[in-house]
Amino acid sequence: MPTSKKVSKAIKDLFPRNYKGRIYDLGSGFGTMLIFFASQYPQAEIIGYELSFFPFWISKLLCRRYKNITIFKKDFRGEKLKQGWIYLFLFSKGTRSLDCAQFQGSVVLSNTFQLASQYTKKMDVADLYRSSLYLYDFKKNGSLF
Repeated sequence: MPTSKKVSKAIKDLFPRNYKGRIYDLGSGFGTMLIFFASQYPQAEIIGYELSFFPFWISKLLCRRYKNITIFKKDFRGEKLKQGWIYLFLFSKGTRSLDCAQFQGSVVLSNTFQLASQYTKKMDVADLYRSSLYLYDFKKNGSLF
């Protein structure tokens, strides 16, 4: 399911302005959030992971004009993710089963579904789905930025 415009605005409010680091979209689907991140943060490196054949190729097509987007057709679990911001919009069981050790050094923003770890901040969004955003700080210094 695509991310609503209200949730996208809330995400923009949570992210640091002029962010120039790395942003991951794990389970990037058709690439709508990849495009959102690339347009909002043109100096950032945007990396998507998608397993499904059709959404992967649609996202490759839609994202081809953005030089700061890289998309992989593979499972992100087990990948060595470098420090950055990580966006997740998976499903309940999939989100809870993730190994949070993979996110050490990063900030994770999960749309709707909670990780098995305690979140740092929760933001409820008044969209059609009554979405919630869960922010997790896995940085060693405790700073979100």
